Amino acid sequence: RDPWSGNVALPGGGQEPGDLGSDEATAARETLEEVGVDVLDPTKPWRRLGRLVDDRLVLVGGRAPLVLSMFGFATEHDVTPALTPRPQEVAEAWWVPTSDVVGDEDASSSSSSSDGGRTTIADEHRLGWRVLGLETVAFGRILRERPRLLGVLRALGFHRVRFACVALPPPPDQKRGAGVLSHESPFVLWGLTLSCVSDAARRAVGAPLVGRGARPPFDRPVRPDVESRL
Repeated sequence: RDPWSGNVALPGGGQEPGDLGSDEATAARETLEEVGVDVLDPTKPWRRLGRLVDDRLVLVGGRAPLVLSMFGFATEHDVTPALTPRPQEVAEAWWVPTSDVVGDEDASSSSSSSDGGRTTIADEHRLGWRVLGLETVAFGRILRERPRLLGVLRALGFHRVRFACVALPPPPDQKRGAGVLSHESPFVLWGLTLSCVSDAARRAVGAPLVGRGARPPFDRPVRPDVESRL
Protein backbone atom coordinates (compact mmCIF):
# COMPACT_ATOMS: atom_id res chain seq x y z
CA ARG A 1 0.00 0.00 0.00
CA ASP A 2 1.27 3.49 -0.87
CA PRO A 3 -0.04 7.07 -0.31
CA TRP A 4 -2.10 6.84 -3.51
CA SER A 5 -3.92 3.60 -2.69
CA GLY A 6 -7.69 3.85 -2.94
CA ASN A 7 -7.70 6.70 -5.46
CA VAL A 8 -8.93 6.79 -9.05
CA ALA A 9 -5.96 6.95 -11.42
CA LEU A 10 -4.76 6.02 -14.88
CA PRO A 11 -2.59 2.92 -15.41
CA GLY A 12 1.02 3.71 -14.71
CA GLY A 13 4.19 3.04 -12.78
CA GLY A 14 7.95 3.21 -12.78
CA GLN A 15 10.24 2.23 -15.62
CA GLU A 16 11.84 -1.23 -15.54
CA PRO A 17 14.97 -2.57 -17.30
CA GLY A 18 12.85 -4.47 -19.81
CA ASP A 19 11.38 -1.19 -21.06
CA LEU A 20 14.81 -0.37 -22.56
CA GLY A 21 14.55 3.29 -21.58
CA SER A 22 11.31 3.85 -23.50
CA ASP A 23 8.68 5.84 -21.62
CA GLU A 24 6.00 4.67 -24.06
CA ALA A 25 6.98 1.05 -23.46
CA THR A 26 6.65 1.65 -19.72
CA ALA A 27 3.15 3.09 -20.16
CA ALA A 28 2.11 0.19 -22.41
CA ARG A 29 3.51 -2.46 -20.07
CA GLU A 30 1.82 -0.94 -17.03
CA THR A 31 -1.49 -0.76 -18.91
CA LEU A 32 -1.23 -4.43 -19.86
CA GLU A 33 -0.24 -5.48 -16.34
CA GLU A 34 -2.86 -3.43 -14.51
CA VAL A 35 -5.95 -3.62 -16.74
CA GLY A 36 -5.14 -6.28 -19.34
CA VAL A 37 -5.13 -4.05 -22.43
CA ASP A 38 -2.22 -4.39 -24.90
CA VAL A 39 -2.06 -1.02 -26.66
CA LEU A 40 1.05 -2.04 -28.64
CA ASP A 41 -0.46 -5.21 -30.10
CA PRO A 42 -0.02 -4.72 -33.90
CA THR A 43 -3.07 -6.92 -34.57
CA LYS A 44 -5.37 -4.58 -32.61
CA PRO A 45 -6.77 -1.23 -33.85
CA TRP A 46 -4.86 1.07 -31.50
CA ARG A 47 -3.52 4.40 -32.71
CA ARG A 48 -0.60 5.98 -30.87
CA LEU A 49 -1.16 9.59 -29.80
CA GLY A 50 2.34 9.94 -28.39
CA ARG A 51 3.51 11.81 -25.32
CA LEU A 52 0.72 14.06 -24.05
CA VAL A 53 2.22 15.41 -20.84
CA ASP A 54 5.59 15.76 -19.12
CA ASP A 55 5.10 17.11 -15.58
CA ARG A 56 8.16 17.70 -13.42
CA LEU A 57 7.49 16.99 -9.73
CA VAL A 58 9.63 18.36 -6.91
CA LEU A 59 9.72 15.82 -4.08
CA VAL A 60 10.24 16.54 -0.39
CA GLY A 61 13.13 15.23 1.63
CA GLY A 62 15.87 16.16 -0.82
CA ARG A 63 14.94 13.44 -3.29
CA ALA A 64 15.65 13.94 -6.99
CA PRO A 65 12.82 15.50 -9.04
CA LEU A 66 10.44 13.09 -10.75
CA VAL A 67 9.11 13.47 -14.30
CA LEU A 68 5.57 12.15 -14.73
CA SER A 69 4.74 11.45 -18.38
CA MET A 70 1.36 10.56 -19.89
CA PHE A 71 0.96 8.75 -23.22
CA GLY A 72 -2.26 8.49 -25.19
CA PHE A 73 -3.69 5.67 -27.30
CA ALA A 74 -6.97 5.78 -29.23
CA THR A 75 -8.98 2.75 -30.22
CA GLU A 76 -10.32 2.71 -33.75
CA HIS A 77 -12.72 -0.15 -33.14
CA ASP A 78 -16.45 0.12 -32.51
CA VAL A 79 -16.28 -2.34 -29.64
CA THR A 80 -14.91 -1.00 -26.35
CA PRO A 81 -11.97 -3.21 -25.27
CA ALA A 82 -12.61 -5.31 -22.19
CA LEU A 83 -10.69 -4.46 -19.03
CA THR A 84 -9.23 -7.14 -16.77
CA PRO A 85 -7.92 -5.50 -13.59
CA ARG A 86 -5.02 -7.18 -11.81
CA PRO A 87 -6.32 -7.90 -8.28
CA GLN A 88 -2.94 -7.27 -6.63
CA GLU A 89 -2.86 -3.69 -7.93
CA VAL A 90 -6.32 -2.61 -9.07
CA ALA A 91 -9.64 -2.96 -7.26
CA GLU A 92 -11.79 -1.93 -10.23
CA ALA A 93 -11.30 -0.69 -13.78
CA TRP A 94 -13.84 0.95 -16.07
CA TRP A 95 -14.00 3.20 -19.10
CA VAL A 96 -15.04 6.85 -18.70
CA PRO A 97 -15.91 8.91 -21.81
CA THR A 98 -13.47 11.77 -22.40
CA SER A 99 -16.41 14.17 -22.54
CA ASP A 100 -17.28 13.24 -18.94
CA VAL A 101 -13.92 14.62 -17.83
CA VAL A 102 -12.86 17.46 -20.12
CA GLY A 103 -16.27 18.37 -21.52
CA ASP A 104 -17.64 18.74 -25.01
CA GLU A 105 -16.21 21.10 -27.60
CA ASP A 106 -19.48 22.96 -27.87
CA ALA A 107 -19.28 26.74 -28.12
CA SER A 108 -22.69 27.10 -26.52
CA SER A 109 -21.44 25.46 -23.33
CA SER A 110 -18.00 27.06 -23.16
CA SER A 111 -16.98 30.09 -21.13
CA SER A 112 -13.89 32.28 -20.83
CA SER A 113 -11.24 32.09 -18.16
CA SER A 114 -9.55 35.06 -16.56
CA ASP A 115 -6.76 35.12 -19.14
CA GLY A 116 -8.98 34.63 -22.18
CA GLY A 117 -8.51 30.88 -22.40
CA ARG A 118 -11.39 28.45 -22.83
CA THR A 119 -13.01 26.29 -20.23
CA THR A 120 -15.31 23.41 -21.01
CA ILE A 121 -18.69 22.15 -19.95
CA ALA A 122 -17.03 19.86 -17.39
CA ASP A 123 -16.15 22.97 -15.36
CA GLU A 124 -19.80 23.85 -14.89
CA HIS A 125 -21.22 20.68 -13.40
CA ARG A 126 -18.44 18.22 -12.62
CA LEU A 127 -15.63 20.23 -11.05
CA GLY A 128 -15.82 20.58 -7.30
CA TRP A 129 -13.74 20.22 -4.15
CA ARG A 130 -12.49 17.30 -2.10
CA VAL A 131 -11.74 18.25 1.51
CA LEU A 132 -9.06 16.37 3.47
CA GLY A 133 -7.57 16.80 6.93
CA LEU A 134 -4.01 18.03 7.18
CA GLU A 135 -2.74 14.67 8.40
CA THR A 136 -4.16 12.79 5.41
CA VAL A 137 -2.71 14.85 2.57
CA ALA A 138 0.57 14.05 0.81
CA PHE A 139 2.67 16.03 3.30
CA GLY A 140 0.73 14.68 6.31
CA ARG A 141 3.62 12.45 7.41
CA ILE A 142 5.92 15.49 7.61
CA LEU A 143 3.39 17.34 9.76
CA ARG A 144 2.88 14.35 12.06
CA GLU A 145 6.63 14.30 12.64
CA ARG A 146 6.49 18.02 13.55
CA PRO A 147 3.71 18.30 16.14
CA ARG A 148 4.57 21.92 17.00
CA LEU A 149 4.12 23.01 13.40
CA LEU A 150 0.88 21.05 13.19
CA GLY A 151 -0.31 22.71 16.40
CA VAL A 152 0.47 26.19 15.06
CA LEU A 153 -1.44 25.50 11.84
CA ARG A 154 -4.42 24.25 13.80
CA ALA A 155 -4.31 27.28 16.09
CA LEU A 156 -4.52 29.46 13.00
CA GLY A 157 -7.64 27.60 11.92
CA PHE A 158 -5.89 25.63 9.18
CA HIS A 159 -7.39 22.19 9.77
CA ARG A 160 -8.22 21.00 6.28
CA VAL A 161 -7.21 21.38 2.64
CA ARG A 162 -9.45 21.58 -0.42
CA PHE A 163 -8.39 19.85 -3.63
CA ALA A 164 -10.11 20.41 -6.97
CA CYS A 165 -11.66 17.23 -8.34
CA VAL A 166 -13.90 15.98 -11.15
CA ALA A 167 -16.86 13.78 -10.24
CA LEU A 168 -16.86 10.59 -12.33
CA PRO A 169 -19.61 8.13 -13.15
CA PRO A 170 -19.19 5.02 -10.96
CA PRO A 171 -18.19 1.60 -12.31
CA PRO A 172 -21.02 -0.06 -14.25
CA ASP A 173 -21.66 -2.65 -11.55
CA GLN A 174 -22.32 0.14 -9.02
CA LYS A 175 -24.57 2.37 -11.10
CA ARG A 176 -27.79 0.98 -9.70
CA GLY A 177 -28.86 3.27 -6.87
CA ALA A 178 -25.68 5.31 -7.15
CA GLY A 179 -27.66 8.57 -7.38
CA VAL A 180 -26.21 11.82 -8.65
CA LEU A 181 -22.53 12.47 -9.22
CA SER A 182 -20.82 13.44 -5.98
CA HIS A 183 -17.49 15.05 -5.19
CA GLU A 184 -17.59 13.23 -1.84
CA SER A 185 -17.76 9.79 -3.48
CA PRO A 186 -14.62 7.68 -4.02
CA PHE A 187 -15.08 8.07 -7.78
CA VAL A 188 -13.39 11.41 -8.31
CA LEU A 189 -10.39 12.43 -10.40
CA TRP A 190 -8.04 14.62 -8.40
CA GLY A 191 -4.42 15.29 -7.48
CA LEU A 192 -1.65 14.35 -9.89
CA THR A 193 -3.99 12.45 -12.20
CA LEU A 194 -6.31 15.44 -12.61
CA SER A 195 -3.28 17.69 -13.15
CA CYS A 196 -2.01 15.44 -15.98
CA VAL A 197 -5.44 15.26 -17.62
CA SER A 198 -5.78 19.04 -17.31
CA ASP A 199 -2.36 19.61 -18.90
CA ALA A 200 -3.32 17.27 -21.74
CA ALA A 201 -6.51 19.29 -22.29
CA ARG A 202 -4.47 22.50 -22.24
CA ARG A 203 -2.19 21.13 -24.94
CA ALA A 204 -5.00 19.69 -27.07
CA VAL A 205 -7.62 22.46 -27.01
CA GLY A 206 -6.15 25.25 -24.89
CA ALA A 207 -8.71 24.59 -22.16
CA PRO A 208 -7.17 23.37 -18.87
CA LEU A 209 -9.48 22.13 -16.13
CA VAL A 210 -7.35 23.34 -13.23
CA GLY A 211 -4.27 25.44 -12.67
CA ARG A 212 -2.94 28.29 -14.76
CA GLY A 213 -5.50 29.47 -17.32
CA ALA A 214 -8.45 27.64 -15.76
CA ARG A 215 -11.63 29.33 -14.60
CA PRO A 216 -11.46 30.71 -11.04
CA PRO A 217 -11.52 29.35 -8.40
CA PHE A 218 -10.05 26.26 -10.07
CA ASP A 219 -7.01 28.22 -11.23
CA ARG A 220 -5.75 27.39 -7.72
CA PRO A 221 -6.55 23.68 -7.39
CA VAL A 222 -5.20 23.36 -3.83
CA ARG A 223 -6.57 25.75 -1.19
CA PRO A 224 -6.98 26.02 2.57
CA ASP A 225 -10.47 25.02 3.63
CA VAL A 226 -13.02 27.85 3.71
CA GLU A 227 -13.11 27.74 7.52
CA SER A 228 -9.40 28.54 7.74
CA ARG A 229 -8.34 32.00 8.87
CA LEU A 230 -5.22 31.95 6.72
